[in-house]
Amino acid sequence: MKTHTILASCLILAACDSADKVPEPSEAEPMGEVLPPETPVQTPDTAETAKAIPAKFQGRWGLVAADCDTGRSDAKGLVEIGPDSMKFYESMAKVDQITSVSADRMTAEFDFEGEGQEWERTVMLRLENNGKTLIRTEAELDLPAEYTRC
Repeated sequence: MKTHTILASCLILAACDSADKVPEPSEAEPMGEVLPPETPVQTPDTAETAKAIPAKFQGRWGLVAADCDTGRSDAKGLVEIGPDSMKFYESMAKVDQITSVSADRMTAEFDFEGEGQEWERTVMLRLENNGKTLIRTEAELDLPAEYTRC
């Protein structure tokens, strides 16, 4: 019984002794800078990410069913949305800056060009009907344009 008491006492003393020792960082393991939680970590492609149209908005969209017919050369209501642009029948728009993105909408500044002219527009894209309908709204236009995914 005495042996168990002595053994238990030794273990308790050993545990207390090791708890008082705080390991020092070694030179082989440099400590990195710890950022506060609210500090965003910058990545090299942050600027490019701000110009990428989310994949769920990309694709071919038609104002009417005939716009989706690939054999037609007069699909005036077709818009093709890529990672950084929108192509229309007689114009093209390149993303200048995406200002907001949520689950079903995005707003961006676009640089347009077509028919010898250039202009800038703020465009909002909104998805409806489980991603089958795209509503394009521009502050300069009175009515939104409603497209169906081709």
